[in-house]
Amino acid sequence: MSKISKAVRGLITKAPFYGFFHLGLQVIIDEKFKSYGAVGYNKTTDKIMIIYNEKMLETLSDDEAIGLCAHEIMHITNSHIFMEDQYPNHELGNIAQDMYINSTLTRDEFKLPKDGLFPEKYATKNYPFGLPVCKPSMWYYNELTEENENIKQKNKSDGSGEGEGEGEDCDSGSGKGEPKSFDEMTMQERTESLLDSINNHNSSAKHNWDRDISGLSDIQKEVMKSSIDSTIVATVENLGSDDRGNIPAHIKSLLEKLKNITIPAENWKKLLKKQLGAYPTRNKKITRKKPSKRFSSSPGVKKQRVNKVLILIDTSGSMSDVDVAEAFLEVQHVYKAGGKIDVGQIDTQMNSVEEYSGKLPEYRYGGGGKSNLCLPV
Repeated sequence: MSKISKAVRGLITKAPFYGFFHLGLQVIIDEKFKSYGAVGYNKTTDKIMIIYNEKMLETLSDDEAIGLCAHEIMHITNSHIFMEDQYPNHELGNIAQDMYINSTLTRDEFKLPKDGLFPEKYATKNYPFGLPVCKPSMWYYNELTEENENIKQKNKSDGSGEGEGEGEDCDSGSGKGEPKSFDEMTMQERTESLLDSINNHNSSAKHNWDRDISGLSDIQKEVMKSSIDSTIVATVENLGSDDRGNIPAHIKSLLEKLKNITIPAENWKKLLKKQLGAYPTRNKKITRKKPSKRFSSSPGVKKQRVNKVLILIDTSGSMSDVDVAEAFLEVQHVYKAGGKIDVGQIDTQMNSVEEYSGKLPEYRYGGGGKSNLCLPV
C-alpha cells in the first residue's frame, strides 16, 4: 500500500470529513516536485488536484502523513487557491496560510511534519515571545508584512552593516561563521531568515495555483468556488450521525457561511428521464457480458440511454458574472445527471453554441441589452 493510500485511510478514521473529501479529489504523484505536497489546478481536466512527492512522504511518520493530507484539504476548503489577488506578495501569502492551517490542525490534535510553519516558533517586534496561534491567514500576512518593513528600515538605517574598512584582520574570520540551524536560532532570527528568503525569492512556500489559476476567467473561478462549496456540503451530508459530531470546528463555521449554498434546482436525473423518456437517443456498445441473442458465441449489444439537451443561457448585460456562473453550475449538475448537452449563450442574438463536455467555458459571449432577446424556436 502506498504512503498516500495509507494516509488517506488513516484520515478517514481520524477525521472522516477530511478523508472522504480527499477521496473525491484528483491526486498526482510527482517525485520531481520540491515539496511534500501542494494544491493546484489541472488545466487538462479542469479540476482541482493535489500533488504529492511520494519519496518525500516516505520520510514522514504515518501520523505526519495524515496531518499533511489534512493540511492540503484545508487549503481547498478555505478557498486559498482563489485568494492570490488578496496577497500582493504571493509567497508571503502562502506562508500566512500555512501558519493558519498548521496552528488550527495542531489545535485539533493532528501531527504535522516538524519542518512545517508554526506561528508560535516565530517572533516579531509586536510579539517578541512568539506569534499567537489560530489567527486568520490575513492576520499573519499583515503582521509579517509589517515586520518585513521594520527589518528593511532597520537594515537601511544601519547601512546593512557594510563599511569601507581595509579588512586586514583576516585572522578573526568573516564573523558570520557556520549558518545556525533552525533550533539554534532565536524566534526573531527565524522570522528574519524566513522573510529574507522571501525577499530573495528563495522561499519554498510556492504553490501551483500561482501559475495555473491566474489564466482562468472570473466565471470559471466562480463556478469552481461554488463546486467546492457544494462538495463540502455534500461530504458533510453523507457523513454518519456519529461522524458529524467530529466535524472540525472551522468546517462548522464554514458551513454557517454556506447555508445558502447553490444546490441543484431540480432532480435532473429524474426530470430528464421523465421529460425525455419518450425521445431517447441510444448509444450501442458491443459487450461480451451480454451474449448475442442470435449467435450465442458472439458478443451482444448493450444499448445505453443518452439524453440530448439544449440549454440556453442569457448572457445579456442584466446578468452579472455571478449570475452566469450560477447558470453554468446548474449546467454542470445536468451534465452529471447523464445528459448530452449543447449550451448556447444568447443576448440579442445567438452568440455561441457548443457541446458541453464538463469543462467550463473560458469566455462569456454577449453582454448586450435584453431588448429583442433571441429565443429558441
